[in-house]
This record gives sequence, C-alpha cells and structure tokens, in this order.
Amino acid sequence: MKKILLLLAMTFYLWTITFAQTKVYAYAQPVVSGVSPQGIIDETGKQIKKPRSSKFNYYLFIRHKASKDIKPVAVYMKNGGWQVNFQPVDSTPVYITDVKFPLTPQKVMLVPETTKKVLSLQMDLDKSISNNPSRKLARKLKKSEIVFEYTQGGKTKYKSLKKITVLDPVATM
Repeated sequence: MKKILLLLAMTFYLWTITFAQTKVYAYAQPVVSGVSPQGIIDETGKQIKKPRSSKFNYYLFIRHKASKDIKPVAVYMKNGGWQVNFQPVDSTPVYITDVKFPLTPQKVMLVPETTKKVLSLQMDLDKSISNNPSRKLARKLKKSEIVFEYTQGGKTKYKSLKKITVLDPVATM
C-alpha cells in the first residue's frame, strides 16, 4: 500500500513539473557607473552630494503553453510595482553576453530551449503601481522577491519567484 501511494505521489509530482502551465524567469544585473557622481551646487553655493544609487538591468521572461493566451500586466517587488510591456521571443534558448573579460566574452543562458511560447517583459518605470495590493498579492510578496501579474482567459493570475538571480555586474562609462 505504501509503495502504491509513493508511486502515485511521484507520478503526480513528475506530471506537475512536466505540464506546468507557466514558468517565470527573473534576472538582475547590477550596473556600475564608471563616472564619479558630480555634486549639485544649490543657490547658496553649497555642494549637495548625491549618493551613488544602485541601478539594475532586469531581464524578465514568462514561458507558457502556446495554446494559452496570456497577457502580462505588472511586476511587483518589495520596493514597488510597475506595469510591463512585453514582446514574444523569436527563438530559444535566450542568451546575453557577459563581457567581464572583453577578450573572452561568455554567453549566459537566461531561458533554456523550449517548444513553449516565451514572452520578454520590460518594466515601464514611468508607470508605477501605487495602489494597495490584494491579499493574494500581499501574501505572495511576503514569500517572494518578485511577483508577475498576468491575465489568462479574463482571470487575473500571479506567478512568483522566491529569488531573483543576480548576474555579474556590467560597467558603463
């Protein structure tokens, strides 16, 4: 009897992994400025020093069955929420080039090869969401670093990710 229950549990687990409807990918790449921040002079001639703010490039993706029509709506993190723009990814796997060592650039895989449909999301930083989150969203935000909101068949759904994968920093001039 125990063997049958164990076999059923393992079968169900494998089935849920294989037929997962939606999967999300989230990456944050720190951007390090190569230019020292300049102070701002106020009207009295005093220099106001602005601390160097931490900036990130975000790479966000949603993978779903091609037969399901989904529309990404927003992305929420601990520091706020933003509406998103999205576009389909032409082909998988999805890579970015890491130029930490310019003479030997390396490819970093963001989305593995799949037959499912993949959407690339871009946060619209001009369209922040400041309303109070629903209970369901608030619960997911407590347990996760990032939550994706999307609509499917007229219903609002959420998919969360406990941790955002942090990539190696990129330097700018």
